[in-house]
Amino acid sequence: MASGYCLGEWTVRPHRNQIERGGKIVHLAPKAMAVLNCLAEAGNSVVERQKIFDSVWPGAAISDEALTQQIADLRRAFGDSAQHATIIETIPKVGFRLIPPITPLPEETATPAAPGRTFSNRKRLKWIALPVIALLVAWLSLNRFLSVDTEIQKPAANAEQPVVAVLPFVNMSGNPGDEYFADGISEELINMLANVPGLDAISRTSSFSFKGESMKIADIARELNASLIVEGTVRKNEKQVRITAQLIDPVTDRHLWSASYDRELSDIFPLQEEIAQSIVTALQDKIGAQTVAGPRPTESIEAYELFLSGRHYFYQRGAALDKSIMLFRMAVDKDPNFAEAWAYLAAAGTVTGFYRTAISDEDALAICLQASRKALALDPDSGLALAVQAMAEYGAERNITKGFELIDRAVKAAPEDTTVRLWAGMYYWYWGYLEEAHLHFDFVYRHDPRVGISNGSLGLLYLAQGREDLAAPLLARATELDYPNHHHARASLLMKRGDFDAAFARLKITLVDPGSDYDRLAWVYELEEAGRSYVENPVSADMLISIINRAPGPGAIEKARLALLFDLKDAFFEFFPLAVKQGPFWLAYLVPTLWLPEFRDYIEDPRYLEVMRRDGALEMWEQRGYLDGCIRVDSPAGDRLDCSNR
Repeated sequence: MASGYCLGEWTVRPHRNQIERGGKIVHLAPKAMAVLNCLAEAGNSVVERQKIFDSVWPGAAISDEALTQQIADLRRAFGDSAQHATIIETIPKVGFRLIPPITPLPEETATPAAPGRTFSNRKRLKWIALPVIALLVAWLSLNRFLSVDTEIQKPAANAEQPVVAVLPFVNMSGNPGDEYFADGISEELINMLANVPGLDAISRTSSFSFKGESMKIADIARELNASLIVEGTVRKNEKQVRITAQLIDPVTDRHLWSASYDRELSDIFPLQEEIAQSIVTALQDKIGAQTVAGPRPTESIEAYELFLSGRHYFYQRGAALDKSIMLFRMAVDKDPNFAEAWAYLAAAGTVTGFYRTAISDEDALAICLQASRKALALDPDSGLALAVQAMAEYGAERNITKGFELIDRAVKAAPEDTTVRLWAGMYYWYWGYLEEAHLHFDFVYRHDPRVGISNGSLGLLYLAQGREDLAAPLLARATELDYPNHHHARASLLMKRGDFDAAFARLKITLVDPGSDYDRLAWVYELEEAGRSYVENPVSADMLISIINRAPGPGAIEKARLALLFDLKDAFFEFFPLAVKQGPFWLAYLVPTLWLPEFRDYIEDPRYLEVMRRDGALEMWEQRGYLDGCIRVDSPAGDRLDCSNR
């Protein structure tokens, strides 16, 4: 039956990865077709799960979720359901079987597809842009958002697993310039504790958000949902360092452990390991006996100090990135084998294009590519460098599939790193895999609840899934934490629902800032007047489109985004191909709105699939499976996505 077979009323053509019935053709992803063929080879007998794994994913370590997803995709394609199965029956705890009769097709019926009608042909767009990691920062270039008076749900804690928050150690050196060193000690402790089995650690960004605040330990622990707090002081004096640290139970305010250390600065790496080991030993009744192995990233203490200082400025973003890159460069000059410094230099290079820095886009791209390659040459398991390379595969080479391979490697290498997990979530989200993205975003939110992007990313994902009750408090919290990306998606949603005033109020926040000049303010006023006129009397959009064409934002991307907001579909599909050509930034600007259920008609439009074909996404979807809730179908207007199950 390799050439084709009938499955009840359906005709299955494996060589084309398609099924058809009554003139309706539905395209399947290769893995889904492989699963279907495996079931068909057994006739109507039950096929055990392990046999399907061995047939479809030979030798690979695949979870049950992968098979469940393929079965779900097949059921959507056939219009079947698990509850009222007519095509695929689930045999609990065993496997699956096909229900309809299966008969081979005559050879003449199963002829190959006509030449030129292959679905994998495409034109590669060959241009180089800044890596997509910078998209994460592009989100931060938008300004404010709406307020929603809704109770914020704290991240759920694992009642059986202790959660530790390491607060920023206080700099007692008397020199404000040594602040970076105290911060660095705290962050290194977080990194070591995060890798201890049975112990969860709140990430740096959330823990550091309390820096300089006068709050009770119990209140901080409650805000972070932490069951343990570590705090301390650092006094650095030339070649000497004194560190005090204590582990506190925030409920009883009892010190579970405390110690002071006076060491040579050259002993900083074993000292950090000793402190982490002491904390873990104090918790052995909860997590068992564990051994902490701290890293020694460089043999040069001078390079390490430069690195800590560079990382200190890296987190500040903005103009501080110039200094950050300078310090990272100085660190790798001191020690060319300092892999972590190379990785952070690569990360810094990816974000400079979205801030006012002295570094050109071309120089930033060169820094990103050179530094990430050097980092991976020194440490092939650098999660941060792998994540940079994953995004660069799309930004520079349009190789989305390779990007997935690298981002998965990054997560495997650094599963507790919230930055890596955030970027992994973004990558999966951008290409429509919302469930996988949710796993990463949820992890980031639980470990970084005091960070705007943690709340905003999860909130936008919930919006895309139609779960506004869960999205609203997260987006409100994101606004409080100065994370603005969600404004435009929310404005588009309100405009789609007919609330022009509320929508445009939010849109203005993304278009106008205190530095806006007269010309921009005048353009926004024209846009509002023309937009209102069109919404009230949608006879002709010519005036509105002419004003959108004069948008002062990032070229075709901004025009496509405004066309989407005003629901000008034809105009959107004029701008959209140009926006995609303009660079990978379109993902950050357009995906948050395109994935909303109210805009399903846009991604089901044949023009959308055609643009994705040229950009390489279609080939990737054919290999990995289509975006969640969508299948590929033929229609009179051309190939398109059917996302009725989204």
